[in-house]
Amino acid sequence: MRIEPWARTYASAKTIAASGITRTSGNANGEVVPNKAATQYWFEYGTSANLGLITSVQSAGSSNTKVSVSLPLSNLAPATTYYFRLNAQNNFGTSNGTIL
Repeated sequence: MRIEPWARTYASAKTIAASGITRTSGNANGEVVPNKAATQYWFEYGTSANLGLITSVQSAGSSNTKVSVSLPLSNLAPATTYYFRLNAQNNFGTSNGTIL
């Protein structure tokens, strides 16, 4: 049995600028390409580039096309800069987006 090269590819994750920003909340955004393998994603965030907090894990499906993803971040401290990044994982590995 031949296994196609795409069947051994980890998902890709691209972090995109936050939206819907208020004093204590905002939406973390990104794009995931599952690369034909069941893929999960989540965001890490925090008040420094070390991050430290995570959102719930969500499914990005198993397509071979770009999937736009967004999760709300709430109960944030007012007047505080937050950093975040998107992560995607399937059976072949984990991809970490850029920290914004």
